[in-house]
Amino acid sequence: MLITILTLASLFTATNGHGRLILPPGRSTMWRYGYNTPKNYNDNQVSCGGFYKQWTLNKGKCGLCGDPWDGIRENEAGGKYATGTIAGNYSAGNTMEVKLEITASHRGFHEFRICPVNNPSVRATQSCFDANLLHQPNGLTKFDEPGAVGTYSVTLVLPREVSCTQCVLQWKWNTGNSHGCDKNNTCCIGCGPQEQFYGCADIAISPASGYSVIDNHATSYYVRNFTWCHMFILFIQILILNLYF
Repeated sequence: MLITILTLASLFTATNGHGRLILPPGRSTMWRYGYNTPKNYNDNQVSCGGFYKQWTLNKGKCGLCGDPWDGIRENEAGGKYATGTIAGNYSAGNTMEVKLEITASHRGFHEFRICPVNNPSVRATQSCFDANLLHQPNGLTKFDEPGAVGTYSVTLVLPREVSCTQCVLQWKWNTGNSHGCDKNNTCCIGCGPQEQFYGCADIAISPASGYSVIDNHATSYYVRNFTWCHMFILFIQILILNLYF
């Protein structure tokens, strides 16, 4: 009887939590760290509505920040938790520390992407995120889940050419604890579709030396400051004028 109770208790615990982005805190998690933002008590379960909804009903599709594809996007621009509150300030070309709190281990791997938006009312796009897949100092883009409950730190390198007044940091956790089969009919624990968790945080990134940011709503373009080149061209023009006049 005691063994049965303990087994049921462990199953309940396993389904009662998974993971959250805590540094910088995700949109659904900011309230836990003193920000005056809406409270999401299920912020460690932002998982596309669950495995069945994501992979059976929505054919693998998910909201950019973990909301169900066919549901209300509460964690995207215009949603309840997307207030546009900046959760961290960083510098382009430098490293940033990200922390994850894993409340139930599911193995798999974590990835991080950023999208310069510069307008809290405009939604990011997955193509923008994919253009800025972040890597660790060792060059790896995936951080393997250690397989234990706890808080984990990941160091990421920010692109030198990307800066913004408001960027969206996207965290994606592709778990790997379920048995499945991939497109090549290879079947194993971690193969094929797996449960996925997401989190989005709003951050600001100051430009690196020699770069400036041009705000163009959902897209930001970054250009070198070639003032010295303009001065050189002006000098040549003056020289030509002096020769002919």
